[in-house]
Amino acid sequence: MCPEFPPPLNKEELKQLLLELLQKDEDVRKTIREIFKPLVGKMTEVEFRPIKKIIILEDIKYESLDDFFAVMVAGIPPGTPINVLWAEGVVFRHSAMPPLEAIVKDRIEGIVYWDHVSYAKMDQYQREYKIGLHTVGIIKATAPALINAARVLKAKLKP
Repeated sequence: MCPEFPPPLNKEELKQLLLELLQKDEDVRKTIREIFKPLVGKMTEVEFRPIKKIIILEDIKYESLDDFFAVMVAGIPPGTPINVLWAEGVVFRHSAMPPLEAIVKDRIEGIVYWDHVSYAKMDQYQREYKIGLHTVGIIKATAPALINAARVLKAKLKP
């Protein structure tokens, strides 16, 4: 006659059982460490390399939001998604340089090139800006490099 097995545990019951075993039994803890030890050495290393410098080849300052947004939507059919960035009281849009070999080498070293950046003063953040038949989405920048770039642009806006 076959021994009867208990019914399978649901996820919560299994979790509770494992927690109890881990708390009570040092041998169980050692066994679990041994099981997972080979996996720990094979984990992917993750390294963050922040942008050290942004080199802007051309900056285009607009005196009004309407002028800035008119250029952003020029030649684009209504309904086409358009987004710009906002930080530190500045709305802006940049264009990166193509990934040429020299630029990629600099990027590895933390140097980024922007072909140009267009910007205007916008004191308060808003999610979108309507101009004509267009609605431009405004994304609040959270990356430190973009926020620092916005601070530099804001300083250039002051007379």
